Amino acid sequence: MDLARAICEELGIVRVCQIQAVPWQEIEEALATGKGEAIIAGLAVSARTRERFAFTRPYLHIPARFAVRQSEPLSEPVYSALAAKTVGVVRGSAQARYFTQVFPGTATAQYETAALAMASLQRGDVDAVFADAVSLSFWLASQAAADCCAFSGGPYLSPRHFGHGLAIAVDRNNAQLVEAINFALRRISDKGTFRELYLRYFPLGLY
Repeated sequence: MDLARAICEELGIVRVCQIQAVPWQEIEEALATGKGEAIIAGLAVSARTRERFAFTRPYLHIPARFAVRQSEPLSEPVYSALAAKTVGVVRGSAQARYFTQVFPGTATAQYETAALAMASLQRGDVDAVFADAVSLSFWLASQAAADCCAFSGGPYLSPRHFGHGLAIAVDRNNAQLVEAINFALRRISDKGTFRELYLRYFPLGLY
């Protein structure tokens, strides 16, 4: 919402800019039926969504990261450092699939959520956790983590596994709006506004 407001401010349309919360299952139809002009809610950029919508430039890429106990950071090269170690991953996740392909010789323990994996790391049941940086960042900053752990190694980016980043979707025939939002995103980045918003919500960073 803060990024949407910043875009409206940059385009000088604050007075007519409305931000609406829509149930996720209704969000695509809301844009298709004219109930809104843009979706800024993490809609994945895919072959299917490109058939319905046009997308702006990505405003954020979410990497995969390792989290480890602070007393046992991963040394470089990470591939060698993981020898004879066990890494926790979220069952069925894109990060788990990426990990098994890139680090095929490393043992894994699978969990239903990143929080369960991190709790296991905190207890010392696994040596590291590999998951999306957003989930890890929130957990690391939480009281439950008790400052036990930290990011180590990475970040890891893969469009094939993790997508093309977060972008804003608009009607596929509205090229003018795409250009306007792209202009605002560039200005927001150049002025440092995006960095301010980023650090407000991700004080540990994702990279």
